[in-house]
Amino acid sequence: MYYKLYFDDDALTIAFNFIFDKSTGSRNPYHNCNHLLVAFKNAIDAAKYEKLSKSDTKNLLFATLLHDINHSGGKTDDKTNVDRSKSYC
Repeated sequence: MYYKLYFDDDALTIAFNFIFDKSTGSRNPYHNCNHLLVAFKNAIDAAKYEKLSKSDTKNLLFATLLHDINHSGGKTDDKTNVDRSKSYC
């Protein structure tokens, strides 16, 4: 499955497409690209519901994109998975 999305913000577009292209966790049974799309859609809905500013919405969407990047799929503990995600920040 291959996705390319485009947003008003070039940085968000680049980040989204980079994660889909480069994430090693995309083949995990749960923490995969489908999970990321659901989380991303939920983040968009939450931002609209909470009437977040454009800046806060952008921050939420970046956090959503990075929250499980390169997740081990259960092969390592949560701290290791979080540290791997943080290394992209």
